[in-house]
Amino acid sequence: MYAIEINLVAVIIATVLAQAVGFLWYSPVLFGKRWMSLMGISNESKKGMGKIFVISILSSLIMSTSWHIS
Repeated sequence: MYAIEINLVAVIIATVLAQAVGFLWYSPVLFGKRWMSLMGISNESKKGMGKIFVISILSSLIMSTSWHIS
């Protein structure tokens, strides 16, 4: 039988870094205002963003998990 080893510290660090880069990328400091205008998102229509953040974090966790068969 195969043993699957996952480095949880590396997965958590990769997830946090992915989220940090995403938050910075879509912040008003970099491209957030331009992205919002291109997507037709106003400050009033930002409700429901919590669901998107949760999906983003879960996606980052899945993508940062590396599977090694030893």
